[in-house]
Amino acid sequence: MKKIILFAAFILFVAGCAVKPTEKRIDKILSYESDSLFMAEALSKIDEVHSPELKFRLTDRLFPLAWASDNETYQKVLNRTRETHNELQFALLANNIVWKNRENITYKDRLFSLIQEASDKCRTDAFIDALSVQLKKRGYSPAEIIEAEPQYRSMILDTYAYYLVKKDMIEEALLIYNEILEEYEDPEIFVNLSKVQASLNRYQQALESVIQALNHAPNHEEALSLAYEYGDNLAYPTVAVDSMVEDAVIYARNQVIQNLSKIQIYKPLPVFTIERMDGSKVPSSELKGKIIVMDFFATWCGPCRRALPKMQQIYNDLMEDNDVVFMFISTDKDRLKVQPFVEKNNFTFPVYYSGGLSESLGVKGVPTFFVIDPQGSIRYEKIGYAEGEDLKFTLMMYINSLRGW
Repeated sequence: MKKIILFAAFILFVAGCAVKPTEKRIDKILSYESDSLFMAEALSKIDEVHSPELKFRLTDRLFPLAWASDNETYQKVLNRTRETHNELQFALLANNIVWKNRENITYKDRLFSLIQEASDKCRTDAFIDALSVQLKKRGYSPAEIIEAEPQYRSMILDTYAYYLVKKDMIEEALLIYNEILEEYEDPEIFVNLSKVQASLNRYQQALESVIQALNHAPNHEEALSLAYEYGDNLAYPTVAVDSMVEDAVIYARNQVIQNLSKIQIYKPLPVFTIERMDGSKVPSSELKGKIIVMDFFATWCGPCRRALPKMQQIYNDLMEDNDVVFMFISTDKDRLKVQPFVEKNNFTFPVYYSGGLSESLGVKGVPTFFVIDPQGSIRYEKIGYAEGEDLKFTLMMYINSLRGW
């Protein structure tokens, strides 16, 4: 009996020792910079991995590389990804793969099947539960989580509708857009919907959709262009479309004004010292008595890249205003990327490194804008930038409301 016990213990010891080298091997594979080398090694080891965390990391990198492989390899990686990813993780990963490869004709059916599966998953309770957990970890309040849920879902359903259109399933695409708009109104969705409506010669509906887009984003260039295109198809005089566009701009601006009192907060600005890009330090005490506009950005962030030229214009307009201080704060982990990015884009505004300030202020994503009053209270927080929104008008309303005029 003792021999049996000792033998069993020996087997467990050997098995335990075998797991560690396998895990070390997977760590090494994950460190490969070459995608082709990584893929070859990962495929050979994927069934030997026992650690859920390592298996997740393996499939999370492998699936975007293997989606265009032969059918056997694709199915194998697809199944492993389903096993390691929850509904949220799978839907977001699949959506990313499908959207990046939307021009691919060879695997269009595979991509359609993948986004169809992602669209099914994004409607489940499991998707919502996983998203809630993730957003809570990032510091979102319950109200912010509820507000964010349809945004994530709309991103995936929009991609699904795009593929339905490619397959000439137009009526089905319209149903998807109506499903999105029932819970989330977004200018890009309205623009995409208008194109589908126009493809069916429903130009009046298409015009109404782009006007809705302009109600949310009055500077949306594509929506403006399409408004005149659809108006022309309806034989409307240019002056009539001009009037619709002007009304949309007025509506959008009135919404900003009406919401000012609703969105104001009174959150003390923490004491901090922040580093400029040139290495000099600025303590928060130097900023007392000023209206401070903070723009937290990252060089890799697409919305940041679109918003920063607008912010440069606002900075230029207020550069001589002694009451207002602008701080453009990089959240990049790699500081070496910041200066080349600033110089390449000819930005002249003052740039700082976050150095933990973004965490202190609870920044959940970039871009995030804060407007602080002269008494040192954060009064406005704006998260994100939507294409075509009137950022200058919005921030000027925030700033001017704090001047005491």
